[in-house]
Amino acid sequence: MFTVTRGRLARASAIAALLISAAVVAIPGAVDAVDRPQVVIDSPVDNHVVSGDLVVTGTAAHPDGIEQIALVVKNEETGHYWNGSAWRNKRAALRVAPTPAGADQVGWSATVSADDMTAGSIRIKALAKTSNSDRFRRGEAMTIKYRPGLDVNLYDTAIATPTNGSNISGPIVISGSARSTAGVEAVRVVIRNTETARYWNGETQAWSDDFVRTNAQLSEPGATAVDWSLSVPTDKSEPGSYFTRAWVLTAHGHGDPFGRGRASFTVTRSDDEPTTTTTVAPTTTTSTTARPSTTTTAKPTTTTTAKPTTSTTAKPSTTTTTAKPTTTTTKPSTTTTTGNPPSCPDGDPAILVPCSGVLFGASGDFRDDNGNFVHKEDHFRDTEKLLGADFDIFHDFRQWNDLVGKQWPNPRGQALADEGHTLFINWKSPGNLGEWSRIAAGAYDADIATAASQMAAFGEPVFLTFYHEPEDNIRDTANGNAQREAELIADYRDAFRHIHDEFEEAGADNVIWVWDMQGWVGGFGHYYSSGLYPGDDVVDWVAWNPYNWHACHNHGNPEKWRSFAEVVSPFYDWLNEPGANRPSLDKPLMLGEWGSQENTGASNSNQSKAGWLDEARLTLSTRFPRLKALVYFDTEGRRADGSVQFCEWAIDSSPASVDAMSRLITDPALTARWR
Repeated sequence: MFTVTRGRLARASAIAALLISAAVVAIPGAVDAVDRPQVVIDSPVDNHVVSGDLVVTGTAAHPDGIEQIALVVKNEETGHYWNGSAWRNKRAALRVAPTPAGADQVGWSATVSADDMTAGSIRIKALAKTSNSDRFRRGEAMTIKYRPGLDVNLYDTAIATPTNGSNISGPIVISGSARSTAGVEAVRVVIRNTETARYWNGETQAWSDDFVRTNAQLSEPGATAVDWSLSVPTDKSEPGSYFTRAWVLTAHGHGDPFGRGRASFTVTRSDDEPTTTTTVAPTTTTSTTARPSTTTTAKPTTTTTAKPTTSTTAKPSTTTTTAKPTTTTTKPSTTTTTGNPPSCPDGDPAILVPCSGVLFGASGDFRDDNGNFVHKEDHFRDTEKLLGADFDIFHDFRQWNDLVGKQWPNPRGQALADEGHTLFINWKSPGNLGEWSRIAAGAYDADIATAASQMAAFGEPVFLTFYHEPEDNIRDTANGNAQREAELIADYRDAFRHIHDEFEEAGADNVIWVWDMQGWVGGFGHYYSSGLYPGDDVVDWVAWNPYNWHACHNHGNPEKWRSFAEVVSPFYDWLNEPGANRPSLDKPLMLGEWGSQENTGASNSNQSKAGWLDEARLTLSTRFPRLKALVYFDTEGRRADGSVQFCEWAIDSSPASVDAMSRLITDPALTARWR
């Protein structure tokens, strides 16, 4: 990788592996993420019903050592997050101290008491930070049903063999236990070959393209506790990777939508093995409710591909060993902390808010010497090389169909993510502003679902804003009609909320939502105060885009030189004043775009672009402590002949500007820290 000269998010150089708990293991053959720690949730079991205290336990592993765990606990029905002391309508994460801290394999646990729990579908997501990284990386996620006061022993099932992640030789035999206070009438089992995507049909004794559940053999049908088994003949048990899941059906006819057993395993067979069919019949009855014991394995050995130094159109290759190690790890005792520690009151790894310091990024198109547009990703890398440091964020402007009718991310964007950058997507709506109301009414739900599924599949945290800087468009479309203006403000707000809710419904919980405005309080303050803000429950970060226009304002009608503080302060100060229709005071703030012109005739170095950038560096921590991310608008305005056509915001507008920007993003006092 490029040399990292300051704290930043270390991302994998290969696609993320599917990380799983004792109930779900990595699918053999999947490509592992070299830099990603393995974070596993051992309990509760995915899709189970939970009552009483919610106790979340797990393990994490990485050769560099695990320093800290973060848990995101969200009630999907209320939209509230548990922050360690209360449920709130903003994203929050619990900090959990692993034991032993810094070891390459650790255990961890956290508890939410029954008194604090609320009924509903609870989404749990685990993240981990290694000792040599400054960002949390997402691991396993699951959903459970929380039912206060419920007897969770009403019905349940578990798979005992094959053990999770095991290699078996010979016939496939799935066995386990099930119980129900009403009596177990049936256990239905799915066996899927994950390489061929085919299912075992026990009735026809053949593999099927259709989803099939097969009834297992019960030791004592109707009993409150039974053993069960299901086998596939040896000649049908082909080598490959498999996934199995079991459901219990009670004597009262109730199915088990939550209490499921499941496991993944691999089948190998030598040529000289017998081809006879072996069936293992259960011989004992058990009423145990515990999840089957499991083996925790260290992260597979991987080969890391170096960060490309030029444009790449394919993800770096990674070699992964899929064989399960033979060592068994005993989970150590754990210590739990709730909420953010005193040393990090403002950090929130769930939405990439550092404890201290600032995330830096850039965006923009660029032209080469012949006037041709250079791919923005290539220019972004070139700027990093020029500065001698990496950015954290790549800001990418996308039209509606870019996320709907095309692959996202494209290979260039994926390569940037693989190299460690967080993508920030600016998504415009289709057509004109009249489409906002149709978006809110559901007319574009199919498109939104497509975009959401692409982002969910991407898996990495991604900043997303819908229709940044709508103010000018609202003003021009309303054309002085106050009623129409109010309608458009409401339409924008409703469209933003609807898109957010559709993404949540699609499971795209890796999306971090940004409200991105011009931030011109003098011209659009009444827009902000009259309801343009979509609401704290659907916004994670608040951004605005201040510029020092100087000689380029209105394309050649100069205005006075404005300092960094002058252009940033008005909206920053407005955001720090409590009031209706405003973001809460604990929202992290971002400059989604910012920049300055050169001032070639300035006799005072403080009124040069380099001086302007130095001012930003020296005042961020003291004057603007809520600013946690700055994403520069790195776009030039020169024609091929060197003349200026548009405003010249480019970082390399002068050698002094390059040096000043390098000083800014490598300043140790502004390094993003996560503890």
